[in-house]
Amino acid sequence: MRKPNLFIVGKQKAGTTALHQFLSKHPDIFMSEPKEPMFFCTDMHKESDVWYKKANHFPYRTESQFMSLFSSWKDQKVAGESTTQYLDSKDAAENIHRFNPDAKIVIMLREPVDYLYSLHGQYLYEMEEDIDDFKMALEAEDDRRQGKRVPPRIKCPSWLWYSETVKYAEQIKRYIDVFPRENVKIILFDDFQKDNKQVYLDVVRFLDVDDSFIPEFEKVNAHRTVRFRSLKRFVDHPMVWGLPKKLLPTKVYESIKGGIYGLIVKKQKRVPLDPQFKAELMRGFKPEVEKLSSLLGMDLITRWAYDKL
Repeated sequence: MRKPNLFIVGKQKAGTTALHQFLSKHPDIFMSEPKEPMFFCTDMHKESDVWYKKANHFPYRTESQFMSLFSSWKDQKVAGESTTQYLDSKDAAENIHRFNPDAKIVIMLREPVDYLYSLHGQYLYEMEEDIDDFKMALEAEDDRRQGKRVPPRIKCPSWLWYSETVKYAEQIKRYIDVFPRENVKIILFDDFQKDNKQVYLDVVRFLDVDDSFIPEFEKVNAHRTVRFRSLKRFVDHPMVWGLPKKLLPTKVYESIKGGIYGLIVKKQKRVPLDPQFKAELMRGFKPEVEKLSSLLGMDLITRWAYDKL
């Protein structure tokens, strides 16, 4: 039986959604829908089940459920998915290797402080974070490790242990310890942001598919804020959209859904992080960036301006 052979494993807010969409347009590549089945992060399944005392999240639990996402995969050379939690997960690397040891792995990284600030904004939008102030959200980590002040909509409490999610070297090592190094590609968000086309071409060549096909590179996943939280909480519920999705033509359904979300949320640039606070965080994360630079053989200290602290 053919098995998916491409896994974009993270990080959040580092271009994974855009890359997933760009690759999905390639005639030789099939990408899953939904983008993030979260099948291989079994440690997170367990954590969530214990926290909620039931299987409240993560609907793809069996291999047959996971493979159903690829039922439309035809003769494309590559089939893949993009679950950003796989990089944080302690189980995912070995689980993916066990499933397909020949798989290609793509890891997308972003400077730690910018990443965390953007991630916090995304969690606020998804209503999985309920502390609006970024600094206060970081300071809540100790309480949250003890099970206190955990928002009711977060799938796993540990997702809000912000300091853990920037341990990039440790996370990447889990993959290069089990996969051949040539099967693991590292992409920096700043490169992707600067030149979508070049990074896309690097990836399709890494996947050994035709590099003459070039999709349109539209902006994906801009920062959004919620205007009406109680209304978004209601329309986010899958039962709200179940019947309309079955009864309405796809274009009509998407138009109605998009119009409603357009009223509830708005796209806007987030207020820049206070420079002094950013510098303070960077000083704390500098040892992690040094570890990552050593692991990858790249001078990320200079690249991400940690040498200016």
